[in-house]
Amino acid sequence: MCRHLYIFGFIIFLMLHIFTACAPVYVANNVNTPQFSEGGEIIVGGNYGTNGAEIQLAAAVTDHIALMGNGSFASRSEDDEIHKHNFLEAGLGWFTSFRESGRFDLFAGYGGGNAEYKGNGAHIFSSGNLVKISGDYDRIFFQTSIGAVYKGKRERKPDITFGLAIRYTIVRFENFFNSEDIHLTAENTFIEPVFFASIGKKMLHLKTQIGFVRPLKYVENRPFDYDRMWTSVGLYLRFGGKNSTDKY
Repeated sequence: MCRHLYIFGFIIFLMLHIFTACAPVYVANNVNTPQFSEGGEIIVGGNYGTNGAEIQLAAAVTDHIALMGNGSFASRSEDDEIHKHNFLEAGLGWFTSFRESGRFDLFAGYGGGNAEYKGNGAHIFSSGNLVKISGDYDRIFFQTSIGAVYKGKRERKPDITFGLAIRYTIVRFENFFNSEDIHLTAENTFIEPVFFASIGKKMLHLKTQIGFVRPLKYVENRPFDYDRMWTSVGLYLRFGGKNSTDKY
């Protein structure tokens, strides 16, 4: 199992350094993909990546209904650009399992926070001048994920989970200021496909995500800039459930 974890971690380390991006005002957080199979399961963990640090929590309150909560925080600088954000959200969802390994869920939720960008060059409000943009924002999201969970049959064989999630978001900025003190309201909608995978044994799992962000409403004359891609890696604890001793 250790060998699998080392290889997995090395791949993620390379991804985090290769797929770097600029630091615009909207940076999408990780998609919470618990992949529950029954009521009573609880997942808690944290991620770190090009989109900052994040804490995630999810709980299956029945055999088909689940709750989630996420907190995302970032303060980073790249190539004379600075991005900061603080963001909290919560969601309610429905999940089911099919066959032996299949998982499917639907979630909807709401969150809010603030973000700040400092930089120059490639921004919609500037052509080479230093700019500062900040604002408070809220976000409505709808997401679905489908995946597969494969349990290691022997003690030394790890459990592996992988799948695809798609999140639709409506992002709205209030108290939105640029460097010329222009106060405005800005809104856009995005589609955010995400590939996720995890590996581990019993309660502890190493998880990674690769996400993409594409605007649906304002593609050319966008009201604010955004990160187009992000990657992250994190550790998760998974416990509970009716048959937890058999599962883990």
